[in-house]
Amino acid sequence: MMYFTIWHYTTVVIALILFALAIVLAFYTKRLLIQLSIIFIALIMISGGTFMAFKELEISTKKAELLNFHYNRILVSEQIAFSGVIRNSGDYPLAKVQLELIIKNTPAPGKGIFGGAPHAFNEAFKTEKQVQELVYHYTVATDLAPKTSKQFSLMVDYPPYFDNASYSTHLIAH
Repeated sequence: MMYFTIWHYTTVVIALILFALAIVLAFYTKRLLIQLSIIFIALIMISGGTFMAFKELEISTKKAELLNFHYNRILVSEQIAFSGVIRNSGDYPLAKVQLELIIKNTPAPGKGIFGGAPHAFNEAFKTEKQVQELVYHYTVATDLAPKTSKQFSLMVDYPPYFDNASYSTHLIAH
């Protein structure tokens, strides 16, 4: 679901006016095939332009901020607890805010059971072939009014073969 702003409605009205003008222009031609071609091409172009305008409006009118982002690793359950605050910094309501969480493994060179020396046990425990980057998507807020905030917390399983993890986030507001 997405909330329409005044800009979305303006875009729809402009698209309808342009389509109506294309239909009027099509009726000035004599041949039916040319009339249908003009209407079809106008429909495709106006639909594409409206779609691109909606994507740009979603980016420019729906703004959210991530504040007080913290994480703690819980060793007993091999999980990471993430918490923070989502704030709607725009002037329009947000239907949904998604948090994209990226966890990357950055192992230090020369690590292994025997320090990095070539050994059968080090070769058996190599993690290069395992997934080194995990991407999670979580919905952290819904129906967020303008200039309001909401707290969130989530638990993520920590891969046991990760040596040194780094975390990055990205917010997607709808």
